[in-house]
Amino acid sequence: MAPAAPVNLSLLACLRPVIDTAGCGPMATTNDEHILGSSIQERRVEVGLSQRALAKEVGVSGAFISQIENGHRQPSLAVLERIADALHTSTGLLLAHAPTAPDGSSPLGLVHAAVSLDEIEDLVHDEEASLRLVDAARTLVAGPRAQDLEAYTPVVVEFADLLEAFTKRVYRAMTGAAIVVVASALSYVVDPEDAWPDAHPHGHLDDVGVLAFTHALVADELADFHAWQRSR
Repeated sequence: MAPAAPVNLSLLACLRPVIDTAGCGPMATTNDEHILGSSIQERRVEVGLSQRALAKEVGVSGAFISQIENGHRQPSLAVLERIADALHTSTGLLLAHAPTAPDGSSPLGLVHAAVSLDEIEDLVHDEEASLRLVDAARTLVAGPRAQDLEAYTPVVVEFADLLEAFTKRVYRAMTGAAIVVVASALSYVVDPEDAWPDAHPHGHLDDVGVLAFTHALVADELADFHAWQRSR
């Protein structure tokens, strides 16, 4: 398998209601980490926990929780799951309820707007539906749209391989939250009529952003999956 593309969330800064012809400059930035951090902070305040108390329950430092909430660090999915448990919620709800940036640049907001979390949770427990999604993803990377995804085409392949192995029960060392996140990303990317339809100018940039963000979120789980693949 080709190595995964390096994550470049700066591409998300190109997403605007109207995309101008300037393109994506190297100084482009995005605030996706802060968007997730805001969701965590909002829930923490809602349940009445201090940053220090949350950090103690999660097993990290108070400074790390502060950095997450302020958008300076992004938690791994394993840490995000512990945060969700401590806040008596789910990773899916933390991701889905993260507020969308006013400029629409958040992959969290894009996926939440286009993909039903309940439907995805049902899909990952439906072998036939899951394998249809895997086939759709592989058809995508074999077709003309693959050139729009550029270096992120291998990420689609990674996600499809992972979902297939999980669905066929040959690889189950994956949390439910992680497989839902992967399936959500695939569902979004294979749909040409998503939040930013692919027929629009630069209509693939939202797909690239969703792939990049999701790949970063499940990086640890993907590393374990690749280790399992090599051991076979």
